[in-house]
Amino acid sequence: MIDKNRKKVLTYTFSIGFLMIVVLLMNIRVQTKDNPIQAGKYDFTLSNANEFAELDITWPSVLQSFVIDEKNNHIYATQVISAPGNGIAESFGITRMSIDGKRLDSMELEFAGHGTNIGLENRNGKIYIWASYDKTNGNGALLGDWKLVYFEYKPGERYNQNSPELIELTQFRGTYYIPTIDNKNRQIVLRHGMMAYLYNLDEVIVGKKNPIGTVNVPEDLSYFQGHSVDEGILYWYSGDTNRMNYPFMVTSFDFYTGERLYQREIYIGKGASLDFIEPEGIYIYTDPITKNKALMVGIVTGPVGGRINSVYTYNFPLENYK
Repeated sequence: MIDKNRKKVLTYTFSIGFLMIVVLLMNIRVQTKDNPIQAGKYDFTLSNANEFAELDITWPSVLQSFVIDEKNNHIYATQVISAPGNGIAESFGITRMSIDGKRLDSMELEFAGHGTNIGLENRNGKIYIWASYDKTNGNGALLGDWKLVYFEYKPGERYNQNSPELIELTQFRGTYYIPTIDNKNRQIVLRHGMMAYLYNLDEVIVGKKNPIGTVNVPEDLSYFQGHSVDEGILYWYSGDTNRMNYPFMVTSFDFYTGERLYQREIYIGKGASLDFIEPEGIYIYTDPITKNKALMVGIVTGPVGGRINSVYTYNFPLENYK
């Protein structure tokens, strides 16, 4: 039997403990819902766009995609550098730049394809690029097959499909997968058509093929212009040249539920007198100091031979790196 004084103490202790739990839960709610730039389900619809950088990429063709090495503050961007047509594979190049878009160096991938989207992995201080690579004969003729590869970024190098530096992930052989990587959480997304598959990056490296999440992207977003992944959330960029049939749109999806989370139209350049404007590339940046997130999108404008390749940002903490 519990005496009255002890019962009062237990009741008081329980009440204090319950109150602490309530406060803790309220604090968690505030951190994950009311502070959208720190939440796993980052709400990128609440801020306005700012021009972040004009990219000094190497070749005159348009930007295709970009990723950021958040540890070293470098931007890596892809471009088509050769498009012969007539059944011959395209080649693409990669430019490395400082965080403000100034060119540092570049490398080339012969007959590799379009360079639609790449993943960047920082492993033990080395930068590895993940990409889909077209399979061709010795003259670059397409064979209707692909392989998923990664390779160390090396300035000035020119690789082809037989270069020993290319490491193939053979479990994905024969399917056109377009990668993007969340390096800090060791996750990789492979997009095939309107399906996106989330994997543990380290499992993929050792030959496994066990998706931990999937998203079936709606057909109205089919004009693909890039994707990014952060904390199990897919960010999908879509829209066609000059917004002729498809608006510029960023949509996020939860890989674990398949739920569409947030969507915003990208109004940059809308209504302006531009002969050419196209969305190209997307990245979700996480500030290594504050952990705040920023949506970054690529926009290309200007005439042939004079393209302007710009990155715009929402929420980016400019004071840290500019």
